[in-house]
Amino acid sequence: MKLEDHELLIVDGACGTNLQTMDIPASAWQGKDGCNEWLNVTAPETIVELHRSFVEAGAQILETNTFGASRIVLAEYGLEAEVARINAAAVANARRAAQGRSGVFVAGSLGPTTKLVSLGHISRDDLFAVYAEQIRVLLDVGVDLLIVETCQDLLQVKTALAACFETMTHAVRPVPVMVSVTVERTGTGRTACVIVSKQAARAVLTCRRS
Repeated sequence: MKLEDHELLIVDGACGTNLQTMDIPASAWQGKDGCNEWLNVTAPETIVELHRSFVEAGAQILETNTFGASRIVLAEYGLEAEVARINAAAVANARRAAQGRSGVFVAGSLGPTTKLVSLGHISRDDLFAVYAEQIRVLLDVGVDLLIVETCQDLLQVKTALAACFETMTHAVRPVPVMVSVTVERTGTGRTACVIVSKQAARAVLTCRRS
């Protein structure tokens, strides 16, 4: 059964906060404390163990440990040259945890980075290029879908979706795209996840901010 054939899909839990509860040796960080994504390379067994716990709990979608594996975030740790290596390792770790189980899918996680176009931190073209670089790696190593996570800004969503769908035009096979959007209401965040079709993406990409 393909991912799109499921009426309901159970997504795994948070990666970063759960890693904080695990016993990770100081040596695994190699001086990159706080960069959870680096653990894909230095402590793969830890990441596999985390993913496996989600599978055993009933998760059908495993999000790769790549929330901060874009060039922008990795540059904060001097790891900007490791984008391909870290993202590829993350997908391999999730696949190991899935152990070929039918109905368990691997989602390539794309975080919001630390720069927003709307606040003038970065240009739209530069953010697009950053997303496209990470997306290419995730597609090349064979994720089942992409998930744009924790979106708080419409321009970020538009840029990420544009990078997803444009990059997929050159990929061997297209994959579904999911978007996780956080909406603030009276100071309390609410998060929703949806799978985005090309038609819906076009609507987002062409809409204007009020």
